[in-house]
Amino acid sequence: CLLVPLNPACRATCCALCMRRFGFFCGAAVEYLRVRNVQPNILHCHDWQSAPVAWGERPNNAKAVFTIHNLNYGADLVGRAMAASEVATTVSP
Repeated sequence: CLLVPLNPACRATCCALCMRRFGFFCGAAVEYLRVRNVQPNILHCHDWQSAPVAWGERPNNAKAVFTIHNLNYGADLVGRAMAASEVATTVSP
């Protein structure tokens, strides 16, 4: 979906692959904070790609800020992240 968003033949396969990739990235980012003993007060998540961090286990019980960039992709993930975050913002009107 990131590479060819308007091609319906690609959407399902591509989006599933993107979700797995970004899910892995989110887990790795949080694990990095844990291993390095980083104690953030705030985690700022951007769009659906980092949405799982907002509802997952946060280091140091950090608060989550979630910024929406594009509602055309990952609406379910965006909604879940917005519900789990302490603050939600948007970059577009």
